[in-house]
Amino acid sequence: MPQLLAQLGNKARQSGLLIQSFEPKGETARDFVSEISFAMAVRGSFHEIATFVASVGKLDRIVNVTGLSMDTPKTVNKKIVVDSKFTLTTYRFIGSDKPGTP
Repeated sequence: MPQLLAQLGNKARQSGLLIQSFEPKGETARDFVSEISFAMAVRGSFHEIATFVASVGKLDRIVNVTGLSMDTPKTVNKKIVVDSKFTLTTYRFIGSDKPGTP
């Protein structure tokens, strides 16, 4: 997990985003996987945010971006930047607790 968090931070910075917050939201067990979610808030242009989301989709690990919102547009250095919030969710295999089950 630490490697994934480092990758996400690097992808955000490479996309030109300013990371405002990154907050673990916990882990939720499902049938055979556990969902691990993080709330993220960034500031950047629409293009920078889209570049980050596209780069997350190309990671080796499945990471979903949901609940994306953008607001408070401001002109900074001749470009429009927005505050964006979203949830990143990844998954961890938890297997079966039943004996004899792979």
